[in-house]
Amino acid sequence: MIAEGDQKGEDWHDLSFEIRDRANQHVLTVAFSEMSNSKVTG
Repeated sequence: MIAEGDQKGEDWHDLSFEIRDRANQHVLTVAFSEMSNSKVTG
């Protein structure tokens, strides 16, 4: 998503994912900027 946004001129680096459990309690936040610096495999 970040690479595609970069190609389209969109800046997604300041956005993040919030991960919550079944009770809707916050578990983890992952910033897109962290993802863009890591190696993604798939």
